[in-house]
Formats: sequence, structure tokens, C-alpha cells
Amino acid sequence: MGEKNQSVSRISVVLDSILFWSQKINQQKDQNALIRHEMDFEIKAYKEREEELARNINRQLFIRSVLWKILGFFVLIATFSFITNKNKLNNRRESLKISGGSCERIGTGS
Repeated sequence: MGEKNQSVSRISVVLDSILFWSQKINQQKDQNALIRHEMDFEIKAYKEREEELARNINRQLFIRSVLWKILGFFVLIATFSFITNKNKLNNRRESLKISGGSCERIGTGS
């Protein structure tokens, strides 16, 4: 009977050891699952931030493009206005020369 008790005792120790290590493994699995869940959440947050930054960059590029176009349009208007006024001034000078008037009246000083 002593051998039987020792054998049962050894089996009990082995089963207890198996139970202990299976509980440890399950705890580790639970911790890993929690860590994986947290990392998935962080990765999702980083991806959302990356998408937001990409949208902001695209918006800024669009605004910059529009501003350059507006600036170009104003330069075009200013150039057209300058050329028109210069042509009007030249036409006025020519009409004064033809009529024999003085150019001093329009501010040329010649």
C-alpha cells in the first residue's frame, strides 16, 4: 500500500504542477490579449492621426494654390491697368502734340 500511496502522491504532484502551469499560461494569454487589444487601439489612433494630417496637408496645398492663383490674377489686373493707363497717357500726349499743346500740363515736363 505504501507504493500505491507514493504513486498517487506523485500523480497528485504532477497534476498540481500541470494545473499550476496551465493557469500561468492562461494568465499569460489573457495579458497578451489585453496588450494586443491596447496596441490595436493605439495603432488605430495613429492611423486616424495620420489620415487627419494628410487631410490637413491636402487642405493647405489647396489653399496655397488658390492664394497663388489670386495673387497671379491681381498681378494680371495690375499689369493690364498699368498698360491701359500708359496707353491713355501716350494717346493724350499724341493728341496734345498734334493740337500744338504743351506736355507740361499732363506732368511730363518735356
